[in-house]
Amino acid sequence: MLICPSFSSCRALLLLLLVSACGTAPLGDGLYQVKSGDTLYSIARSTGRSVSELQRLNQLNDNTIQIGQILKVGTGSPAPQTSTPAKPTP
Repeated sequence: MLICPSFSSCRALLLLLLVSACGTAPLGDGLYQVKSGDTLYSIARSTGRSVSELQRLNQLNDNTIQIGQILKVGTGSPAPQTSTPAKPTP
């Protein structure tokens, strides 16, 4: 059993427990929370997106992201690369 010696320490403990519980809540589909060591490039690779696509989805002007930041990474498969089909040779 946890015993708090004072009201302020109990309040601090409750706040710490609440923050910890909130930090483990699952993110919705298509969202990603930036972790230590992440880069926009590494997130793009792991989600199958391009860096420019992540920048566009999140209105980012550069590659700067912060730990804890929630990024939109889209849902489903990334848009296919468009290319001109080769003409068949007769």
